[in-house]
Amino acid sequence: MLLAEGLHHAFGRVVALDGVSFSLAPGQTLAIFGPNGAGKTTLLKVLAGLINPQAGSARVDGGRRAIGWIGHQSHLYGHLTVRENLLFWGSLYGLSAARRAARAAEVLARLDMSDRAGEPVWSLSRGLLQRAAIAKALCTIPPCCCSTSRSPGSTSRPQGSSACCWASCTTAA
Repeated sequence: MLLAEGLHHAFGRVVALDGVSFSLAPGQTLAIFGPNGAGKTTLLKVLAGLINPQAGSARVDGGRRAIGWIGHQSHLYGHLTVRENLLFWGSLYGLSAARRAARAAEVLARLDMSDRAGEPVWSLSRGLLQRAAIAKALCTIPPCCCSTSRSPGSTSRPQGSSACCWASCTTAA
């Protein structure tokens, strides 16, 4: 369960969130559309616990570790292989070594990246880097996932065009 109540956040005089409230139950997905600067990424950062709202509250069953985050940046280490990155991030989320290895193999297979597991991240194309970032988010077995990213391999949008962010809950934490 993801819950937002009266979220408010501003950057100087620019209000990004103004009284945002909603709940997202397991099995539900929330898509957030709006032009650049509308507050989509700010909302997801508040939900993921990356920034604190100036007013209101956000709660995720299971706490911050229950969120898989796929942002504009991959947050993968270029000198590590794809597999090493997944094992590293799994360790930060407290998964045992055996569970990390099994989960990394499972997610890599699911995203059709098993043949790229031993490649350093710096060598990946933009589309493969995006898939590796998705693998990182899924490797930690999050019941909720938030993304500010476009689909793998997509091109830039014209300035001011509408964009979409999403949050999804798959199971109860």
